[in-house]
Amino acid sequence: MAFGAALDAGADAIELDVRLSKDGALVIFHDSDFLRIAGDPRDVVETPLAAIRKIDAGSWFDRKFSDERIPTLGEALAFINRRAVTIIELKPDANNADRLLAATLREIERGGWQDVVMLASLSPGLVRDARVAAPKAKLVLFANAALPGTARRTDFDMLGLNHLALNGAAVADARRHGYRLQVWTVNDPARMARYMDLGVDDISTDRPAEAVRVRAEREELTDVELLLVRLRSWFRRHQLARTPHQLSH
Repeated sequence: MAFGAALDAGADAIELDVRLSKDGALVIFHDSDFLRIAGDPRDVVETPLAAIRKIDAGSWFDRKFSDERIPTLGEALAFINRRAVTIIELKPDANNADRLLAATLREIERGGWQDVVMLASLSPGLVRDARVAAPKAKLVLFANAALPGTARRTDFDMLGLNHLALNGAAVADARRHGYRLQVWTVNDPARMARYMDLGVDDISTDRPAEAVRVRAEREELTDVELLLVRLRSWFRRHQLARTPHQLSH
């Protein structure tokens, strides 16, 4: 399973996407169909689990992964097995958001994973529904740019922000309202260091070993070096507040 590499690299959190199959199984898959990964145009939501089990989910990356299959949420959580926090992004299809949320909550409760998972979505409404359905759950709201106006800061525990939209105001707002701030998806070590210096709590990356290395370097800094880093971060926050990054299209 692909999550093994992230665990071996020392990642303390793993993000995965969950969808409903035709017969109501919770499967780990990012896209709405199998075309990009397997050349198969079928939609996940229109395909039963038995057929999904037969799909080659690894050859698109490398032939040596041709035996890789699409796991269910239960299988993924059992594999991770508390070695990292699991951030479960809910990927609903038309008219099944309620069923997806309910099924995901049942699976988490069935396995007793409540203390090691976070539920996430790009939809403020779905995050709000999750808060109502599971008041004690840890929730993540993903945002491409600024925090959506429909989002209440009491609805989520962490904001996952597109790193290109990060500015000093976003960092200050997180501190003021007491939620964690994540940026995604950052694969350049220099950017990782910059965002850590700015005060970001979590970094989503496809290169977990690099992120772990950069974090370890920060932890080894002396008090004087840390002071210099904080001063540099202060200047950067003020620069970002004056000239916020724009999303590229």
